[in-house]
Amino acid sequence: MGISHQNGKVSSKLRYLRAFCPIPSMDICERLSSLLNSAAVSPRLLIVLAHPDDEVLAVGGRLERMAGSQFLCVTDGARLDGNDARDHGFPGLSEYRAARRRELLRAFELAGLDGNLCARMLNLKGNLGRQVSDRRAALQLAEITESLTREIQEFTPEAVLTHPYEGGHPDHDACSFAVHAAIRLLSSKVPLIEAPLYHAGREGMEMGVFLPGGPPASIALLSKLQQHHKHERLACFVSQSQTLGLFGAEMEQYRMAPHYNFIEPPHAGLLFYEGFRWGISGQGFCELAKAALADLGLPRADA
Repeated sequence: MGISHQNGKVSSKLRYLRAFCPIPSMDICERLSSLLNSAAVSPRLLIVLAHPDDEVLAVGGRLERMAGSQFLCVTDGARLDGNDARDHGFPGLSEYRAARRRELLRAFELAGLDGNLCARMLNLKGNLGRQVSDRRAALQLAEITESLTREIQEFTPEAVLTHPYEGGHPDHDACSFAVHAAIRLLSSKVPLIEAPLYHAGREGMEMGVFLPGGPPASIALLSKLQQHHKHERLACFVSQSQTLGLFGAEMEQYRMAPHYNFIEPPHAGLLFYEGFRWGISGQGFCELAKAALADLGLPRADA
């Protein structure tokens, strides 16, 4: 996750502008809702999320039913400056990266899944083995997008699930941009679904819900057993326990992705990550998105 709890104020108004992807069929949402039925089979999803642990936050209560899906983690969850590694007691960056990977694999193991087969780190196109560091995804938007076009073509998912554009973490917003842009590059009609993690709210960080003003969400109220499983899986991420302890496990929700204009901030007021000294602002992200659209040969969404 790579965050700390901090209060912030935000307006509820969202800007939804022109299309980055087509409106997908509601059949996918209906099938995702049916995952609460013990006989349900998950759609074949490509799940593109930013950090090791985002997978469990997004769909961890029903992770065991997604054996036919592919999880792509866009960053390795480790900051290049090594501060996170030192803060968590690791001797170096490589050890911290490896620990975060082990935590993810353990969570998948508890769900009866082989994480080595269904949960991979995204390798940048043409650079096998080169991965994206925590808080650096916004600096590599075009490269990530090109890599995702290859992944979508090769996996041929029934739908893609990713983060909403919500201003919670720049890596989350970078994933949202890259998935939308990849679908545009492919002229694909693959349905695009999103699951919320956190954003700035009136009383601080709001977790597990979408920003107000968007399309309707499908809300899955998890059973006591599913909540227990989700807590168990989240507990695997020992290095992130302080942050993950802030999240509940009562429900999971998702919706069909709306049309975003990534050259405008996702909402008015202070974005959640702007409350930290992370070296990037909402406007800075929008400038990077504008440059990436030009590099990819895609027209701006406000044109």
